[in-house]
Amino acid sequence: MSEQVLVPEMMLRFTCNQQGCCCKGWRIPFSDQDLVGLMKLLEPDECTERMAGLRVFVDKTTKVVEQVQLATVGEDFACQFLEGASCGLQRRYGAENLPRICQAFPAHAQPGAEASELHFDAVCPEVLEQLDEDDAPFQLAEVEVEPGSSLEWRARYLFPLPAIHIGERTFEPTELWTLRRRILKVVEEEGGRGGAAIDTLARISYAMARLVNEDQPIDAFEIREGEPVQPFEEHFEVCMRAHHPVPMAKAAYTYRRFVFAIELEGLAWEELVDHLAWRPEWREGFDWREPELQPLMLRFLGHRFFSSFDRLPDDRQLGFNYGTVTHGLATAMRFAMALRDWTGRERVDRDVLKVALGMSEFMYRSWRLPAATMPWFGLTPKAPTLITGKRPDATEEVPS
Repeated sequence: MSEQVLVPEMMLRFTCNQQGCCCKGWRIPFSDQDLVGLMKLLEPDECTERMAGLRVFVDKTTKVVEQVQLATVGEDFACQFLEGASCGLQRRYGAENLPRICQAFPAHAQPGAEASELHFDAVCPEVLEQLDEDDAPFQLAEVEVEPGSSLEWRARYLFPLPAIHIGERTFEPTELWTLRRRILKVVEEEGGRGGAAIDTLARISYAMARLVNEDQPIDAFEIREGEPVQPFEEHFEVCMRAHHPVPMAKAAYTYRRFVFAIELEGLAWEELVDHLAWRPEWREGFDWREPELQPLMLRFLGHRFFSSFDRLPDDRQLGFNYGTVTHGLATAMRFAMALRDWTGRERVDRDVLKVALGMSEFMYRSWRLPAATMPWFGLTPKAPTLITGKRPDATEEVPS
């Protein structure tokens, strides 16, 4: 029996690059069911060997196992089952026997208004390649998912949707679906007429500010033509220069295993810090309305606004991400200009932009910054009650 899934149209052609880049640097979280299934597959001696150094995380209140992590291998913290650039476990037992996170990555599923939704993580370089597939406007496709297909594996595990707070206001998922539908319509229209991504983002940001500041009903949400862009551009530049270059360079260094669109071999990583240092004259040599870049930037905006929820660290909830879209794109612009200078290119082209977008996505995903450190245009954020994740150390050196 098949089911309906809503997915970005270009992701229907997504295939893994088989480089094993997602199998390093992270401790892969397994569920207890994944672990039991794995133990049934392996021979006793191998099972004993693989389980050495196993880490188990238990909910302090319910005493239920949240996840387990196998010990990693080597300096790059690789999965034990990574053999060369491919998965030995999949080769031996088939993709259907992989842990659920391995079957699903780089996507996760969540309930939608009329069908399940499949969201792809732009940390993955192949997701960015699909966004750069052509210049067509961002569009969604509702498709039937056949049992046993890669889409079916990825759509199998749904994340629940919580109520979301923006400022002092609470939004239910049904309200957010309405907002997103109107936002995506504008992004698609701008892509169709060759609009500029930053102007589109400004219009959306003005509409979100009115919605919250004026406590408008959802039906009053309106993205208007002719909004003054300069105030938003000033906010965008503040977002661009917000972070210290050292932790940005550290994030880029960690992300290097995902970089395939441009060549970084032989470059001195410690020099990237200097290129990331904020220089106001940067804007003189970079036009964020460059026509060549707009199709990719608009498709990226559609992708991010469609993925209106992000997985939180405990992997059991989802958090609203609309406020991070501006910060993510602004940080990507700064990465792009630094990559241009570091690699000796004359300009920011689409390959550089793809790498920069991935670095920015990875940085924010890794840092898990609280909302108060990422103010929205026109809004005063509510002070956070919880800060998760390790604070980046701006004094550490970037490895060469």
